[in-house]
Amino acid sequence: MIVEALHLLSSIAFVVFSIRWRNCHPQGKPIYCRMLPFTISTSLLGMVIPFRYMMELFVASYSGALYEVEAPTRGHFVWMIVSALLLLLPLVAFIPAIASRHLLLTSIGCLAAVPSILSLASTLGIVR
Repeated sequence: MIVEALHLLSSIAFVVFSIRWRNCHPQGKPIYCRMLPFTISTSLLGMVIPFRYMMELFVASYSGALYEVEAPTRGHFVWMIVSALLLLLPLVAFIPAIASRHLLLTSIGCLAAVPSILSLASTLGIVR
């Protein structure tokens, strides 16, 4: 839960910095070098979350624990794949042609935050 919260905060900072840079520098100054810390933090935290999903599935399947009532279905695997792709989406901001477009960076940050939001909501019992 802590990693998801940190990833969500990192994604929000990613989006806010992209929007703020666009508003403060409308002439089109390069944002690529300034976005690298946000891209790195969001990407690294995004890599930890799918690893946690896979380790949880591995431990549940090999331990035979009673707390794992239902077996993973195709929907669980599809969600893990889509979630991993969305969480790793900020990695494309390392490409200078993509990192120079503010609207694209904003949408990448918003899409990367979706799995963290849903994971936190399901952990808190808001969404099942």
